[in-house]
Amino acid sequence: GKDVMVTPLGTSEVETTFGPRRVVGFVLYPGPGYVYIDAEAPYAPLRLVQPTEHGPVEAFLTRRVQEDGTLNTPKTEARPAKRRRRGGRRRRRVES
Repeated sequence: GKDVMVTPLGTSEVETTFGPRRVVGFVLYPGPGYVYIDAEAPYAPLRLVQPTEHGPVEAFLTRRVQEDGTLNTPKTEARPAKRRRRGGRRRRRVES
């Protein structure tokens, strides 16, 4: 393993899949990598950014499981139901 130095960036508000959240940002060296942690309990990592030579690799928290085992997912706006196609795959007749 390597030693990692962590430098705090301070707090800010960012848009997440759970809505706007107050986060605490950190820079990780060597790297640099960036980690944004929810400022409120349970202090979940909401966003991770790792710069690479081909562009940044970003990860976002999209759901989390509570201690009681329930799934916490973001609230989404009601969407119209998708229409299902009937009949499945169509077959062509081959004429002899």
